[in-house]
Amino acid sequence: MIGWLQGTVAEQWQQGNRCGLLLCCQGVGYEVQLTRRQWDGLPQGGCSLVLYIHQSIRDDGWTLFGFVARHERDLFRLLVAVSGVGPQMALALLGAMPTEELVRAIVQADLRLLSTAPGVGKRTAEAPVC
Repeated sequence: MIGWLQGTVAEQWQQGNRCGLLLCCQGVGYEVQLTRRQWDGLPQGGCSLVLYIHQSIRDDGWTLFGFVARHERDLFRLLVAVSGVGPQMALALLGAMPTEELVRAIVQADLRLLSTAPGVGKRTAEAPVC
C-alpha cells in the first residue's frame, strides 16, 4: 500500500466536481484526488509537496486520495467505513469545513452543518460513524 508520497506538483486537474494533481515522484507521475479546499490552496506547479495517501482498489481501477495531514487521512478512512459514505462523499465532507469543525459536527450530530457538504443529505448525516 502507498502510505505517503513526496514529489513535485507537475499539474493540477479538475474533472467535474473532482479535483486533483499529478505528483511527480522520482520520475513517476501519480494522479491523486484531493478535497476542493486542499486543491484551492495548492502552491503553483513545480513546488515540492508531501501527501498522506489512502489507496482505494476496486474492480474498475485504483485511486489515490491525498491529504496534507495524517489526521485528515485517518478521518477520511473512518468516514468511508460508514455505510452509505463512499470516497467522493467523504472528500466532500472534508472539503466543506475544517477537520476540527467536521469532527465537532459529527460528535454533536449537527445535521444542518453536515448537510452543507455537496451530496450529503439528512439520511447520510444521521449515519453513525464507527
